[in-house]
Amino acid sequence: SAASDVYKRQVGDRKFSDYTLQKIKKHLSKISTRSKSLVISNPLYETIRVTCAVNFNDDCETGSALQTLITTINRFIAPWILQRNETHKNTDSKNQILDPSSLLSHLLALPEIETIGGLSMVQLHQSEEDDTYVFRETAGTGEEGLQPTKPWSVFVPSTSHNITIVNTPVNDVTVPLYIGTMEIENDFILKK
Repeated sequence: SAASDVYKRQVGDRKFSDYTLQKIKKHLSKISTRSKSLVISNPLYETIRVTCAVNFNDDCETGSALQTLITTINRFIAPWILQRNETHKNTDSKNQILDPSSLLSHLLALPEIETIGGLSMVQLHQSEEDDTYVFRETAGTGEEGLQPTKPWSVFVPSTSHNITIVNTPVNDVTVPLYIGTMEIENDFILKK
């Protein structure tokens, strides 16, 4: 989708080179009043994928409503990406908690939405220690929200979300993400 493409262009896998990290460290060391040594590193990107079933209002155009839904989900996950001229409440990843009930309330406020059901969020990132992937989700796990795993972690929206459009009102039963709904190179990782 167009919203996902914007996020890919703005974030992608942006990483500073070792040379740039050293330049940043050198500059900050000159102006820092702290006696401790500085540690400068790249962010750890943690992908968030939303799964839900949505029933749009009869008087809205489905394609436009879906685009609004995706953009709203992406801005909820990473408000710092598309809102360059706007201020947002939280840029401190230590305190960032993505709560499905907050997202649900946020989405139900959209005029295009009649009902939403089965809302859950999946958090996926590659481990810094080895070549494995860490996968957490809110559906059926008792997790009330997702938090970044490291202080230098940054949430980014998945390039696609698992949204099912239905023509009848839906209930709010969450369903865990199963292998059949995963996508290769998105949240289903094959290791060589």
